[in-house]
Amino acid sequence: MGTGRYSVLLRLFELINKTSEDQQLSLLKYLLKGNLTSPVLKLIIDMPHEEQAALLVQLKEMSSDQQPEKTITLDERESPRKSCSLTVDYQTQDNDHSEHILDIGTGGVFIETTEPIAVGQELTLNFAFPDSQDTIKVDGEIVWRNTKGIGVKFIDINQKQIDKIKTYIAVEKKG
Repeated sequence: MGTGRYSVLLRLFELINKTSEDQQLSLLKYLLKGNLTSPVLKLIIDMPHEEQAALLVQLKEMSSDQQPEKTITLDERESPRKSCSLTVDYQTQDNDHSEHILDIGTGGVFIETTEPIAVGQELTLNFAFPDSQDTIKVDGEIVWRNTKGIGVKFIDINQKQIDKIKTYIAVEKKG
């Protein structure tokens, strides 16, 4: 094998390919959480083979330290949810998104999305209820995901926002 940049990159990919599929998925999830930019990738490509191998070992250890994604049942939720269809704008570390909330409760929401957003990532949500001028802006954390979307738990939601959600749910149940 040569000693150029591409042979170093090829060796790194070979090392990754030798790991198990579960380890590769964990590594990918870890990498997706971070803000990897081209300068970081350039540093990895320019590393000597031994340093790349050491980095791979460290990344494997980090991915094995992560807790597995948790699936919760409807009975385990801290607050009841109401089905809905509300437009939500939300920001992650790198991007702005516009999707739909499909259910809501005082503890969080389910957002329909196919975006590859990792469990554990924090985001800021902005949404409003029909016939309301007030926008709710709240931080959240992705606590689970599936092929249809993400489950977001609210972080530091204030009482006024909780009351608005309770009112919306109560009005919707009557209607």
